[in-house]
Amino acid sequence: MARSSRKQALLDAALGQFAQHGYEGTSVGTLADEVGVSKAAVSYHFPAKDDLAAELAEPLLDALDAVVPGENANPSWPEGVQHLIERYLDVLLTYPDVATWLEGDRAVRLNAPIGRRLTHINHRMRRAMIGRPLDPRARVAAAVALGALWRPVRNVPLEDVSRNRDLMIESALAPLRVVR
Repeated sequence: MARSSRKQALLDAALGQFAQHGYEGTSVGTLADEVGVSKAAVSYHFPAKDDLAAELAEPLLDALDAVVPGENANPSWPEGVQHLIERYLDVLLTYPDVATWLEGDRAVRLNAPIGRRLTHINHRMRRAMIGRPLDPRARVAAAVALGALWRPVRNVPLEDVSRNRDLMIESALAPLRVVR
């Protein structure tokens, strides 16, 4: 197996194992066995399991980072916020396996670099959706709105999610209408 295809095979195996068993429940040995390489070969491509997790999460996080505006941005209501929600959902649908893994694995969300970055992105998203600093009621509305995007990607077959994209967008907008 060529180096680049071996690296991709390790990433694919890691994503499958992380999604099924969680970050902490997946060992480097399990990944090596699944791909048919030694632990040393895994370490050659990824010196630490954290490096594997980071490389898997990075495309999704980079794409969300590019979509979500800066701290003080206030998209117009409701058109700008709806467009922001649509773009955010498009990112989740572009990387559904990674989104499912991140949403479902508490350990990886607590992983310092990945968790901190996702938390920061989602804080900016909540702030942009609400259009002002988050009081407790607005924080709940924004959390419900984000949940309306993440949960179906994790819990519903992708083809059903894609077919019902409009429902997800309306479900995300509904709690925001209450507090805007």
